[in-house]
Amino acid sequence: LMCDADTWCLDPGGVLRMLHTGYVQNAAAIAAPVQRRNGSWNTTLGGELLEPKDFTGRVVAAETVGAAFLAINIGWLRQKWPWSAQDPWFRFVEDGPNPHGTISEDFAFCRRVAELGGRILLDGRLRVHHEGAGQDAPHHDSLAPPEPGGATAEAG
Repeated sequence: LMCDADTWCLDPGGVLRMLHTGYVQNAAAIAAPVQRRNGSWNTTLGGELLEPKDFTGRVVAAETVGAAFLAINIGWLRQKWPWSAQDPWFRFVEDGPNPHGTISEDFAFCRRVAELGGRILLDGRLRVHHEGAGQDAPHHDSLAPPEPGGATAEAG
């Protein structure tokens, strides 16, 4: 499981459910949707960015996912794509039509997985927070554990 330093999830059971789902569906990778600071979400299907209406509350196939909260099936990876310095798992890839000139290392990883016949899943059941992204990003002081009955210490 890869998790960016500014990304977190307060639902450990949900994380385990995501990992289990990826395992039983034999996915090469499964990720939680993470909102970027520009307001978009870190996943695509058919070349288009997905919106919450496309994934909230369910697991869906994805073309690419960001690595902000990503679980990789290492067994699948080692079997289908043995690591080598000439073909590393994560690297930026030059892409002429891309306005930025490159494809990010996480999207390039997903494209290579697809070329090798692997499936990428997005678990929209899991709520992940990304510091500074959208209205959903609580500040670090709101990470108090839930009190009995489900209320947070912050809400009182």
